[in-house]
Amino acid sequence: MGISKQSRPILCPQGTESVIPNAEPDYSTSEVALNQKWIDGSTIYRKVVDIGSLPDNSSSATAHGITGIGTVIRLHGYVSDGTTQFPLPTAGSAWSIFITVDATNVNATAAGAGEEAFSGSVIIEYTKA
Repeated sequence: MGISKQSRPILCPQGTESVIPNAEPDYSTSEVALNQKWIDGSTIYRKVVDIGSLPDNSSSATAHGITGIGTVIRLHGYVSDGTTQFPLPTAGSAWSIFITVDATNVNATAAGAGEEAFSGSVIIEYTKA
């Protein structure tokens, strides 16, 4: 499902003998419940969405497949042309790319020219409504 990450223990401060298991989950294109709560006590979920190629000086919408998305806690990602990688959202001197999420889609908007050479993924961390 996702890329597996080896679990590593985290040592407690001040050289104690105790360890805390690493509870960080995998990144996956399937919905994953994190071992975290939002300020209202809601479980936080994570999902990676492949947004494909960027639009050239326009917008695109990619279905995220999340049922009942609530509060979006964190929205970030990357795009690459195979040589260069940029974080999302990003801005350059001649272009910019920003991302939004609605009830159905991840929306990528590119302002400028040449973005169609880039493709990537968006990571959404969210609660359920």
